[in-house]
Amino acid sequence: MRGLRLGKIAFAIMLFFALFLGTRIGMAIEETKYNVLESKGDFELRQYQPHIVAETLVENDFQEVGNEGFRYIGGFIRGC
Repeated sequence: MRGLRLGKIAFAIMLFFALFLGTRIGMAIEETKYNVLESKGDFELRQYQPHIVAETLVENDFQEVGNEGFRYIGGFIRGC
């Protein structure tokens, strides 16, 4: 019984840190700067500053594509 309780406590602690760090990481995403040329209602015509975008297409099981895509992009960043 004690091992089960410690397991639940450890799980709760890991979940807390995962959620805490996940929200911190999500807030650190940079946005490319832009100027609004025109706007009408919910529509904006924007002019973005030059920037580099890297993306990859991965076809696999949902559980695997995140890791596989991350490896591809990480290799690109490292020049591999």
